[in-house]
Amino acid sequence: MEQVRVGDTVKALGSHCYKGREGVVESMEDVEGTLYPHVRLNGTGEKIIMREGQYAVTKRGMADSQPKTLMDEIQPVLERIRNNRHYSFDVRESVLAEVSNLCEDMIEDLERERESS
Repeated sequence: MEQVRVGDTVKALGSHCYKGREGVVESMEDVEGTLYPHVRLNGTGEKIIMREGQYAVTKRGMADSQPKTLMDEIQPVLERIRNNRHYSFDVRESVLAEVSNLCEDMIEDLERERESS
């Protein structure tokens, strides 16, 4: 099966309610090595997640469809932590709190670096 990328237009296949509808891939989610495209459907604007075999690429998006900002790279990782149902709420909350503390420490480091330069 052909590799789908962010920005590609895909058509829903199979025997489900979205069959025949097209949409644009907004993001890709990697769950234990399996990629799931998040697709915004044309017309209704509904966002669905598709499995391999449920879609066919009908049109390639722009070649440079990589994230444009640092937030575009960081936010999906944090959302993956928040939504990972393999771990309890307490574990996910703890990891996100650790990330928050780490970010605060890094901000303080940047402030010290700015003051020293």
